[in-house]
Amino acid sequence: MNKIDMFKPFSGSIDDLLKHVDKFNPDDVEKILIDKTDDVLLDDATAIEMIMSDANMDRETAMAILSDIKLEEVNRVIGSLIQDGLVEVFDYDTNGDPLYTLTSTGKVMAKKLKN
Repeated sequence: MNKIDMFKPFSGSIDDLLKHVDKFNPDDVEKILIDKTDDVLLDDATAIEMIMSDANMDRETAMAILSDIKLEEVNRVIGSLIQDGLVEVFDYDTNGDPLYTLTSTGKVMAKKLKN
């Protein structure tokens, strides 16, 4: 069974749930949910469905929440890259938002990763 299926809302009887869960790879469950050493990237439709189901909300609100989550994640990653000296602010756009570029160290790292 696909790892993403672990995060899709489920409905049915207890027996149906047990059959459903029994299809999961135990190693995947352990890595993702227990050890948290593996991530699953959900597509937008699945993430929105999950937010709607978990929080009992409408699609528009769930879409706004997903957008906020994505923005927070981008900001977290950019902050980490700046802290590691791989990215820096080189200018600001007309709205005052920062524009980023790779530092010289970041360019070296990018080149190594490319090869």
